[in-house]
Parts: sequence; C-alpha cells; structure tokens
Amino acid sequence: MRADRPEEAIRHYNNLGTTYIQGKDYEKALAACKHALELNTKANADVGSSIMDHIAIIYQKQGKL
Repeated sequence: MRADRPEEAIRHYNNLGTTYIQGKDYEKALAACKHALELNTKANADVGSSIMDHIAIIYQKQGKL
C-alpha cells in the first residue's frame, strides 16, 4: 500500500475486519477495525462511520451491547 494513499490501507483493514466478522473471529475483527480507525484518525480520512458500524456489529455479535 502506498503511503500517499492512506485510504487504501484504511479500507484494507476495514475489509479485513469484515472478513473476520464473517468467519466469526471477533477478536481479530476488532483488532483490524480498531487499526483502521486509528489510521483513519491519523490521516483525517472520511471512512470512520463504516469502521464504527463494523465495531458495533462485533460488539453486538459478542453480546456486549
């Protein structure tokens, strides 16, 4: 992934989180989504709402809502 395109890395980790959610590996999903959120914050990108949706789904699947 290119350093001048942080949105690609953010989407990669967000999509990885989705894949882990589908595989019911919620710990890895949460780690990937939190990393995407951290990258999103650092890059001041506009992908945060999608990442937060995924984190909410993870917590819901874990019964933590």
